[in-house]
Amino acid sequence: MKTTLGISACVALVLLISPACKDDAPTPPPIPTGKITAAVGGKTWEASGKGTILHGLLKLNGQADDGTLIHLVLDEVAERNFNSQVATTNTVAYFPAISLGDNALLSTTGLAHGSVNITELNWADSTVSGTFSAFLQHPESGDTLSILQGKIDGVPFSQETRNFGVNEITVNIDGSPWEATYTSASGTGAILYITGGDVADSRALVLVVPKAINPGTYPIGSTLSLDSMQAGYNADRSHKLVAHSGQITVDQHDKTNKILNGTFQFQAAPASGTPVVTIGNGTFYVRY
Repeated sequence: MKTTLGISACVALVLLISPACKDDAPTPPPIPTGKITAAVGGKTWEASGKGTILHGLLKLNGQADDGTLIHLVLDEVAERNFNSQVATTNTVAYFPAISLGDNALLSTTGLAHGSVNITELNWADSTVSGTFSAFLQHPESGDTLSILQGKIDGVPFSQETRNFGVNEITVNIDGSPWEATYTSASGTGAILYITGGDVADSRALVLVVPKAINPGTYPIGSTLSLDSMQAGYNADRSHKLVAHSGQITVDQHDKTNKILNGTFQFQAAPASGTPVVTIGNGTFYVRY
């Protein structure tokens, strides 16, 4: 398309002012593909980063190839240092594995703390750069983890309602709207875990589907197969509920570009059977 446009422009210029013209139209700049890197527990960690400005908060997210996730939340969109500790909105979170979110290590609990220094907000390119470090702690087990030498290197961000670019989960929980502040999708073998949660109130939701799933409507059951899906919901860190009825509808599964989206609804309950929570009008859109 670029060559065609260049030739057309040259023809027009030849007719107007000149007997010769070259196709020297500038090449458009590449789309930013910034990285988030760090030393996590003494080991090198790297992921492609994405960000969003949502309700005045700057949120950055990176998911490594092994499914681990680093999640940063800042209470202002500004070039400055942000400290994180108990009772602050500023958060550094690390998820060691895909789950319902209750395994997150945080900078906002116990003796944990962290710091994020935003050194550049490039509004022309919509990218952000900076550094971060944190001493994280698990709210229940007390396990700790150090993140050092964290670097945010030209990570692209957008100003929109969708979290972290394209990944999104929205739902009604017992009739009240809820949107995940982090959403990720990662596979283990033939299984794909679609996880959304909120580090602030510990609510989280997971859909478990086969990677080979095709568009269609599938029941949610107690076992996973190509004909039956699984799901769960954490009301908080102490109340973990498993879906016992419902359905997932896959509207699109682009297996080449790894895009999956659809809708879902289910009822979930703890092992005791009560209380039952109704999850309705759920939507998901993820790249994995």
